[in-house]
Amino acid sequence: MKKITLFFLFVLATTFGYAQNLITNGTFDDATGWTPLTIHGPALNIGDVTIANGVATFTEVDDPEWTHLGIGTSVYLEPGIYQFDMDVSFNNPVESWGEVWMGTTEPVQNLDFNGDVGAEQIMVVHHTWNCGILSYSGLATASGCGGTDPGKFTITTAATYYIVYKTGGNTIGDPIVIDNVTLVTANPSPEASFTTATSTSNLDAVFTNTSMHATDYTWDFGDGSGSTQESPTHTYAAAGPYTVTLLAESSEGTSQYTAVVIVGNPTNYITNGTFDDATGWTIVNHYEAANTLGDVTISGGTATWTETEAGPWKHMGIYTSIYLDPGTYQFDMNMTYADINDIWGEVYLGATEPVQNADYGGDFQVLKAFNAWDCSGIKTYSGSAAASGCDGNGTPGQFDITTAGTYYLLFRTGGATYGPTGIVIDDMTLYEKVTLSDVDFTIEGVGVYPNPATDKVYFKNINGTKNIRIFDVNGRVIKEQVLESNELSIESLSNGLYFLEINGQVKKLLKK
Repeated sequence: MKKITLFFLFVLATTFGYAQNLITNGTFDDATGWTPLTIHGPALNIGDVTIANGVATFTEVDDPEWTHLGIGTSVYLEPGIYQFDMDVSFNNPVESWGEVWMGTTEPVQNLDFNGDVGAEQIMVVHHTWNCGILSYSGLATASGCGGTDPGKFTITTAATYYIVYKTGGNTIGDPIVIDNVTLVTANPSPEASFTTATSTSNLDAVFTNTSMHATDYTWDFGDGSGSTQESPTHTYAAAGPYTVTLLAESSEGTSQYTAVVIVGNPTNYITNGTFDDATGWTIVNHYEAANTLGDVTISGGTATWTETEAGPWKHMGIYTSIYLDPGTYQFDMNMTYADINDIWGEVYLGATEPVQNADYGGDFQVLKAFNAWDCSGIKTYSGSAAASGCDGNGTPGQFDITTAGTYYLLFRTGGATYGPTGIVIDDMTLYEKVTLSDVDFTIEGVGVYPNPATDKVYFKNINGTKNIRIFDVNGRVIKEQVLESNELSIESLSNGLYFLEINGQVKKLLKK
């Protein structure tokens, strides 16, 4: 029996909401609109597709010869987000797969179909090598073989697209049956982001939520407190860097965005982090003695890495010296690059000074700024290095110093292609993360007594509503309430040092 692949034509339907199926006859009521299509060539004549009784069935007539069967559709799509799905059942396949592909080029008889430039694999429906699911019946998106957001794809250009489901392998097992093929417009997944405005004269941070497609928001201000407001304003207890995280949610999922926020006017331990000139910076080669294919220039308020030839590897870096006392520090910088390839950028810190023409890993890596292999989805970027998402550390750019001394901070980049604009960095900062126990808080004119206290504290010279928060020494909020009276119970607290915030102002409190 000759192997047949059927090609079916889908007509774009007017959409009235999320549930409107863009596929005509996706329930296989009959064979209307179906056109045969052979994949891989006429010699593979050991399989067949039939449409009957409201389903499409894929069978093979010779085992264990390889079989390739498929059906597809054409549909005109406007820019937007779409969701593909179908019912599928299979049993006992051996070395077999089933996939859905999309492209703008019409499938050709006797040739495989993997879409074209700009096309994509919409989903893996079943795959005995990668998924190991040998028996299944249900929605293709729920099979567990399709990865993240199976069947969801984005169209950026209006055009006619061809969607093909194809299956093949050594043994497809019992006939593969599909039904209820659907293509609908989908709600976009949330994308979290925010901007921050701070002042050097106070400790307020105004957060502007720039997230897209989200309905609910959860903020972690990095000091043990948070908010569920869309765009909150937060008053910190001390100046310094804080790692702020926004979780944006909707019915379509969640998205997280993290950035380092500087409040107040803390000391930047990097002299000339704005690259006003080359003062304080040393340019170094790595690996080779005569690197003529790459260069670093410091001018115009930036440091720029360029190349004279794309392809051959080159390694360049810059470093500066800083004196650090024991403590926790936060590093960050702005960076811009485009269309990089086979290249990485890293920041290291060490007590030993870098040497010309030698690699440098310092005592530890401070930050993975970019990496075309590990972070292949970020080959064009502009913004905070700590917020780029390339460093998998939960607190990118943060590190601890246990021994006071002079350290060398080095940023280096190397690889094959620096991109058409080169690698540009600016505004390097290194701030100490101040813990609440390091700060002597006072509230002028406000009395909190007794202090130390055992079970209760009282307030004087402050009237009306009092918004109270109590922090531990690590900045975690452990008690929060609104008071109208001048009495606060602290019986539930363990003995130790705390910080009492009253209407945004903070005072030390010792429980004994």
